[in-house]
Amino acid sequence: MKKSNTKLFSLLFAAFTMTATMVSCGNDDNKSNPETNNGDNSEVHINSVVSRSDLSVWGLIESVEAEDPMYDAQEKIEIIKGYISVNDSKVAYDSLYIYSPVMGTGKFDMNTKTGTMNILSANLQTFEARLSGSISEKQFVIQIPSYKGGTTITSHIGKDNIYTLNTYADNARNYFPPKSYATANEKMVIILNTNQETANIYFTSQSTPSWGTHVFTNISAVHQSDSYQISGEGSAIITSSRTGELNTYLVSINATFKDGKITGEISVPSVMGGITIHLNPEDFDTVINNGN
Repeated sequence: MKKSNTKLFSLLFAAFTMTATMVSCGNDDNKSNPETNNGDNSEVHINSVVSRSDLSVWGLIESVEAEDPMYDAQEKIEIIKGYISVNDSKVAYDSLYIYSPVMGTGKFDMNTKTGTMNILSANLQTFEARLSGSISEKQFVIQIPSYKGGTTITSHIGKDNIYTLNTYADNARNYFPPKSYATANEKMVIILNTNQETANIYFTSQSTPSWGTHVFTNISAVHQSDSYQISGEGSAIITSSRTGELNTYLVSINATFKDGKITGEISVPSVMGGITIHLNPEDFDTVINNGN
């Protein structure tokens, strides 16, 4: 199994940051930045940034043709306002840039609420998309009508439901050594429905190989004196190492959530004879320092 499209996602991110940097150059002091001088006609393009917002977000991705939703705790959104001056003429802009390791990159005009998403599937494709939402609403919604029968990305602003964790994996059939693929500072979205004692959990493995995107919806979250005991079944979308296809597997979780930290296991019984992903294991520091 391998982490799918890692290099291509890195290239997309590089393109995203390069575009945002070109737009926002000189933004720290609201200075003007001369970008182009054509010499003969002395035409000068100057970019002046008025404001810039970098948002921490996590995204829920739902498609008509996909049986299960996906999620992305690594999303980045940047909103840049300014104007481009060409000699004595000024053109204002108000742009939103999004980067998602799961979906790709996008750019939107905040005034017209239109833009495009560059999405990696078998290859890189560009799709027309629509934008709604705002910072005050604490979310942005991107609709991509022509991707997978219609796809919606709901980007929730804030870190309230995002938790950092460390993981490593075991395999029942010893396809790899115990406590392998130790990965630090992964992200998990945990939404507790305290009135119903249920939880929604979204986790995309950042290990290499990646153990996929895991979704648990309305699973049990029993409140104890100072913690929640979380358990239930969900689904994982994992890329096949042989064919490169996305396959969906039944998974289960058994964990304790206390003081903003989740400890326990995710079991993936149908992959490699059985994979166990350990969440915040006590010996993680020792394992990763030993190079596993």
